[in-house]
Amino acid sequence: MTTGLFEGDGSWVISSYITPLPIANNSGLTTLLLGPKAGYRVYYHDENMAVNELAYTTAEGWQYNALISQDRQGSPAIAAAFSAGVKANANISVSTARDAENIEVTRFQNDSTWRISTYPMLSAVTPTY
Repeated sequence: MTTGLFEGDGSWVISSYITPLPIANNSGLTTLLLGPKAGYRVYYHDENMAVNELAYTTAEGWQYNALISQDRQGSPAIAAAFSAGVKANANISVSTARDAENIEVTRFQNDSTWRISTYPMLSAVTPTY
């Protein structure tokens, strides 16, 4: 095995030679399996806390796919979901905590573009009786 290894110095071999910016030390990671041909996707924060995507297929190995959101995220938390669409990798949603009051959802569309939206988190409300 030559990839997918965590080295003692803290480097992550699958990305050390393909990412434009280093992965943030405190980045969350999330992965999706899109299917046997489309392979895997790994989402992470780079050192600027922007969200990036790595791809793995058996035909091409590991490759850097895209900067999917250049917005600086307020937390290392990251999650992703996938539902099969017309294209093998369509309908991917990546959610992050943009700041203390907003959640950012970056969604891959059928037209091969990423679209970003945000929505406010609801604050806890103490009921009054």
